[in-house]
Amino acid sequence: MNDKHMKIERYLPYLLYETIDKDMHIETLKAQAVILRTNLLKENQDASDDIDVNLPVYTFSIRKIKEEDRDLFKRYERACSETKGKVILYQSKLCKCPYFYCSNGLTRDAFSFFQDTRYPHVISVPSKK
Repeated sequence: MNDKHMKIERYLPYLLYETIDKDMHIETLKAQAVILRTNLLKENQDASDDIDVNLPVYTFSIRKIKEEDRDLFKRYERACSETKGKVILYQSKLCKCPYFYCSNGLTRDAFSFFQDTRYPHVISVPSKK
């Protein structure tokens, strides 16, 4: 394994740490872990367990975790380990799982966001924190 590849389950907690607020409920962290795992595997479909990683995200996260609270990071690791191997499928295939950092109380459907009809599973729904 070279410095640009990593086991998905090792990388996932760091990516999760960078994509979701620390105050979210553990079940929300788990759901986001499944979304991230699905997207990583879809982007790296030729890979088995090793994936291409975004090294700046990974190294930045490690430094930040060392400076902040290591116990906090254990929540992210827990969310990933409790959902290990779980992915989202649509018609028996890994599906694109877009997510957003903030909204005005409503998610967007795939067509309004991507101008593409290939993602009928991405529908607009109300969203509250």
